[in-house]
Amino acid sequence: MTRIAKGLDGKPNLASVKGGERPLEKHVRDNGSDSERMKDLVRGSVVVEHMSQVAEALAKIKENFEIYGKVKDRFTNPLPSGYRDIPVNVKLPGGVVSEILGGAEH
Repeated sequence: MTRIAKGLDGKPNLASVKGGERPLEKHVRDNGSDSERMKDLVRGSVVVEHMSQVAEALAKIKENFEIYGKVKDRFTNPLPSGYRDIPVNVKLPGGVVSEILGGAEH
């Protein structure tokens, strides 16, 4: 992820592993007891300078990671608050599913 961000003159943002009760509550609510469907305990972002670079960032993520599930495009369809990103779940070595957010500063 760092290599992708730097290759686009962007910034990587590596978040700490989620902890506490909230991720477990969300997982049980969404997935029952299926631990293989647990997502985004490990996560990070690729932030590029301009929205015009987001598609290239997404293409680089797809080239470098196995995509798990569907890609949500919240640039084309932003949240009601106006927030925009592209969350992508990817499979890491060992089968852990992680979330990478693609975003732009401007």
